[in-house]
Amino acid sequence: MKIQCKNCLSMEAIEIPDFSQSEKQLLSELTFKSRIQSVKYIIENYNLNTIPNTNKIFMKSLVTTFFLLFASVTCFSQSIDFENKYNTLMENLESENWVKSEQFCKDLLKYAESVDSMQTEKRVLRYIYIYSNAGLLNERKITKEEALKRTKYLRGEEMIMPAHPFNSNCYTNCIHITEEDNNTFFSGVNNSTATQIFSFEYVKIEKGIKESKNELEGKLITLKGTLNEISVEGNMLPRFKLKFINGDYKVE
Repeated sequence: MKIQCKNCLSMEAIEIPDFSQSEKQLLSELTFKSRIQSVKYIIENYNLNTIPNTNKIFMKSLVTTFFLLFASVTCFSQSIDFENKYNTLMENLESENWVKSEQFCKDLLKYAESVDSMQTEKRVLRYIYIYSNAGLLNERKITKEEALKRTKYLRGEEMIMPAHPFNSNCYTNCIHITEEDNNTFFSGVNNSTATQIFSFEYVKIEKGIKESKNELEGKLITLKGTLNEISVEGNMLPRFKLKFINGDYKVE
């Protein structure tokens, strides 16, 4: 399967291997232990094309990281139709086709919510649904009121967010610790070209952040938590404001 981003990879596509169920199981176990090691494993063992441009290297890493999160999900999915739709969702996310990604995510989430064994799938899809609506909001395809109406039912639900690098002086697709609370992470989430603001996210870590800022600098942080507050703010740059409680984090 090929993934092509209209903004960053307009002249080429990244080839994602067609993994077997046993390979997905292995990747899921690797991802649970270390997402970085999973990225290295895929690049080294599946002959992903080398991209010389620095920006393209970053995009390739981002796509691979997203895929690893998805691979851990589809590995346990018992429905072939679910998996095929999930792959299509991923393609539309990477090409930033927000209309289709919102539609596919909505259908997949409706299915997953009724299946007890799909706890990870639910947490990932809930976040993707908000993310897709943030894309629609920024393209003025839905209003602030409609964006909130579509997503406010997710308050009180657990979610898993994609990994972002820790950077104390960054607000674009990165994570840092808030000045107000040393046990709360802040994420500024944007589109792939950082020209649109999708959300400001705050995750209160239940057991506290153990590392110092210096120890976290440059590391990848994966966050999860329970959505406690959701709102839409801003006029020229409309965006979601998400506040999570009972948070947890993983450093790589």
